[in-house]
Amino acid sequence: MPPQITVVGSTGLVGGAALSALLASPSQLSLATLTRLAVSTPAPANPTTTLTPRVLPDLGDAVGAPEKLAAPGGTYLCALGSTRAAAGSLAAQERIDFVLNRDLAARARADGAETIVLVSSGGADSGSYSGYLRIKGQLEDAVCGMGFRRTVILRPGVLLGRWVWRRSRAR
Repeated sequence: MPPQITVVGSTGLVGGAALSALLASPSQLSLATLTRLAVSTPAPANPTTTLTPRVLPDLGDAVGAPEKLAAPGGTYLCALGSTRAAAGSLAAQERIDFVLNRDLAARARADGAETIVLVSSGGADSGSYSGYLRIKGQLEDAVCGMGFRRTVILRPGVLLGRWVWRRSRAR
């Protein structure tokens, strides 16, 4: 059975780059994405790789949906995030960057995902005075307590580049 990977946040800068790299892999993979809008993606380099897109206008609906978010034994790659400007306020950003991410990760774990790859931020710290770094640190703390067999936290610095696919506002 090919590795099963669910990517959330695949229309953003980091998630889009991750999905592009997975699609370019010569390995056979079973990929799933969760997005708010339908997006076109390049064809996989390996013709046996499968890509199952799932579109939910409200990503929070995936938390209680009957369909599994992540495959048992699979990997959940979370690159979902927003900015304060796009979200409209720090409180709205926290609902996306912490609450929604935490709830989706918990659902992925409940579905049986064994590995989580979380895109966080350099300087993330739940005790930070910076709202953004505090939110990212709180999410890291929450994810580390969920019982995934493997937890990988990526802490990039400043993100520069263009989004791979056109996306709408993060709200």
